[in-house]
Amino acid sequence: MLKTTNTSLVIVLLAVATSVQAIKPDRTYRFYPEKLGLIYRDLEVVTPDQLKIKTWFYPAQDSLSEEEIGKYWENPVKRPYAVLDTAKRPTIIICNGDAGNMSWQQYSHAMVFTARRSWRNSPANTSSG
Repeated sequence: MLKTTNTSLVIVLLAVATSVQAIKPDRTYRFYPEKLGLIYRDLEVVTPDQLKIKTWFYPAQDSLSEEEIGKYWENPVKRPYAVLDTAKRPTIIICNGDAGNMSWQQYSHAMVFTARRSWRNSPANTSSG
């Protein structure tokens, strides 16, 4: 009986701990895409049950040089929304985990999807950024 009670107690404690930590996005953005020189537009998705989800949509775009990225980092200016051309490209949907928010991983994703390779020493990837 004691073993069953202990097991039940552990299950209840895990359930409570899990619900306390469940999906709590950070309400403050680390930075916006213009700080990385990225072209984007705000896009709001509304689910069938009327939940509004804020997203950023990035069209295909040319990579910036490290010098250009540095300039945008120091003086962020939102670039006009434009697409490279009319070619059809796949859309990649990135769903972040339950911590932070969409600003937390945008830089890493931009590096991967725009094939920027020297991102490790850039301003956004340092502890001071």
